Amino acid sequence: MIDDNMMIRHQRYGAFAADLFRRELGKARLKALLAKLWRKSCLLPLPNVAITDISQSRLCIRQRQAVRLDNIVGTVGSLMFDAAFHPMRRDDKQRWMSVAIAMLTDPTSLPPIQAVEVNGRY
Repeated sequence: MIDDNMMIRHQRYGAFAADLFRRELGKARLKALLAKLWRKSCLLPLPNVAITDISQSRLCIRQRQAVRLDNIVGTVGSLMFDAAFHPMRRDDKQRWMSVAIAMLTDPTSLPPIQAVEVNGRY
């Protein structure tokens, strides 16, 4: 549901977020091409395991902590962005713009990510 504050933020920052999306999509495509040429991996798709399944494990401790972006090496589900969170597909523009606008106006409004640590990588 869209409230009045969200609508105002989209009106105020929408054009900036759209331009930012265009630039970041270009960066992601260039990085993907260079990674392919250098045979380096980007963000890896992980087996389709539900986070709830992982969190029920006895080895998992739920806590909030800062995680460096360069320590995030994989994702469960589709790859909508690269390891530096550049968008990978044009069809994700509206979602990416909404997150960008939230980051610009009130980063605390976004929920934390759920990550699983394996040998210092997430």
